[in-house]
Amino acid sequence: MHLFVWQSDGWNLSDGSPVTRALTEASALKEGVPIFITAAGRYDEHLNTWVQELSLSAKAKSPYTWYNYAHDVRRFVLYLAHVDTVRGRVPRPWFEATEDDMFEYHGVRQDQSGGDWAVSGPTWNRELSALHNLFAWAKRKGLVQEMPFRIQHREIVIGVAAGHGSSFDQQVTVSQDALAAKRSKRPPKYLEPHEWADYLHIGLEGMTLNPDRHARAHDGARYVPDPAFRGRMAARNALFAKLLVSTGMRRSEANSLLRCEVPDTESVFDVSVDDAAGAPQQKIRGTDAEIMLATAAVKGRTNPRPVYIPRGLYRRLQRYVKHERAHAVALRRAGADRTGEYRVPSRGVVVEFGASGTYTVPAWDAKRRDFDASDPQFRRLLYERQHGRVVGPAQLWVGEHGLPLSEKEWNSVFEAANARCSAILGRPVDVNPHDMRHTYAIHFLQRCIEALLERTDVRRSPSTPVEVTRRIYRDPLEILRKRMGHQSLESTWVYLNHLEEVQDLANEAMTRFARDFGLDDE
Repeated sequence: MHLFVWQSDGWNLSDGSPVTRALTEASALKEGVPIFITAAGRYDEHLNTWVQELSLSAKAKSPYTWYNYAHDVRRFVLYLAHVDTVRGRVPRPWFEATEDDMFEYHGVRQDQSGGDWAVSGPTWNRELSALHNLFAWAKRKGLVQEMPFRIQHREIVIGVAAGHGSSFDQQVTVSQDALAAKRSKRPPKYLEPHEWADYLHIGLEGMTLNPDRHARAHDGARYVPDPAFRGRMAARNALFAKLLVSTGMRRSEANSLLRCEVPDTESVFDVSVDDAAGAPQQKIRGTDAEIMLATAAVKGRTNPRPVYIPRGLYRRLQRYVKHERAHAVALRRAGADRTGEYRVPSRGVVVEFGASGTYTVPAWDAKRRDFDASDPQFRRLLYERQHGRVVGPAQLWVGEHGLPLSEKEWNSVFEAANARCSAILGRPVDVNPHDMRHTYAIHFLQRCIEALLERTDVRRSPSTPVEVTRRIYRDPLEILRKRMGHQSLESTWVYLNHLEEVQDLANEAMTRFARDFGLDDE
């Protein structure tokens, strides 16, 4: 079983080789929807119908959900075929899976000995959700009479072996909450400042360690240019990583930004100030630029989210638009016909920007549409037309040939940086774009708490430990929650739980409070 994902720049292969005949049958493709191709090179009608209907579901709006669910289902299909082959049976279709099959699959996936098929609790939870969605769909379509497992009151009941009747001798009941508790106790992976500096300068900017150890240790000259470095677009790559680590944006969110959403105007430094009820009252000139992530671009797709970019970094973004980006786009125009018009790919959508975040698609109609409702996949297809000529992609980030970058290409950038750092530093380096988000969260929270401890005078604070605790912990967490785009504060707590300095800060704060209020007298 092969899994393909259609993107605007062509087939994104998960494994195996492209099967031209089968893929040709996949007409009217939606961007980001996975395609199942059997080992025999046939278009799998049932699985593809399921995943296409999944992509239209209000509960599964994200292409990441579609792919993850499809990947989980593919793994189960491969497991079923593997077991049948090992046991000398003809491989069965997935919809003939029994409760015994599910019982065994649960065993190998939650193998505590760490076998090849074993996964963590959260991953298993997601797989159960994917398989439940698939078999519930199959039951509605009449492919199965009964589901091989059921979900009741957030419990997964697996493996009631056929023939055991009501004795439930083989029943395995797994609580999703209990599985979630198996989540790794390791803290989110993040970089310390010196690790970030190495990754930025060596991995992304193409520098190397200064061979003069004394200069490295005492003069601050740790890095020097590497004449052997042949990387391209290094400045752009470093800028993207800086944007992630300074804002906490997800890779998909940062890559979805449009050129028009990074305006060259001083108004971006005007920050909204809310009143006591949380309503915006006025704008003040801040030190950071405030831009809005579109609702369709953020995880959950509930509301747009403000992002705050340090002033110097925002200026650098503007220079990128004027120089590196403009040069890459000009190269593509130069390779066009004599008109010098930008060459739009066959699946591209030419748009004209309007006022207040709107656009029109002249080839479709005169209707004004809102960028806020455009998801990252659609944004990659947009090309801007000005005064009757296409001037380039609407997306902010472009490759060296002037085409919009995909998220997969950013993964390649980080993989290349990992390999370079590992070779030069002499130790394994494994950093991905999401680690930048964790790095931002950990260090932002740490510095916010430290600043509050320095500024909080417990003598003037309300005379309750609860209020002191709220000011020192909950207020920074709430600020971070909003900046990270978490729907629940529970998602943000993970950073506090794994911040080593927090316990020391908590002890110090409460010691001061108890001392000043005479609460530590025996």
